[in-house]
Amino acid sequence: MRNVAVVFGGKSCENEISILTGVFVLNVLDREKYNPVPVYVHTDGGMYTSSKMNDLRVFKERKYGCFERVFFDGGTMYALNAKKNKIKEMCRIDVALNCCHGGLGEGGGVSAMAAWNGIPLASPDITPSAVFLDKCLTKIVMQGL
Repeated sequence: MRNVAVVFGGKSCENEISILTGVFVLNVLDREKYNPVPVYVHTDGGMYTSSKMNDLRVFKERKYGCFERVFFDGGTMYALNAKKNKIKEMCRIDVALNCCHGGLGEGGGVSAMAAWNGIPLASPDITPSAVFLDKCLTKIVMQGL
């Protein structure tokens, strides 16, 4: 079974719509083929996970206490417990799916994080993400074509 990091949220005014997208994707992925791994990018820039993230009520009621801070290294996701000063290996990520709207998430940040860690991404690479999020640059590129 493949571990699919579903990355959503972000430091963007579109954080809430991205939560809707991410939770939707977490709930529709075929569990017989894929193990969805939620990765919520909070507006503070931190990345978090929780098995409860497939429920919108967790976000609506701001029940962030159940979230674990995570980071990636070489394609593996780790959880950081700051209180206990411990790091635990969560899982190896086989592919990431960018469900972020706007900001760095859609503008190449998630693509860069995946590329940096050797995680295949089912979304555009860094350059197309950055260029085509910017409408002025998009028009310049399209005129050149």
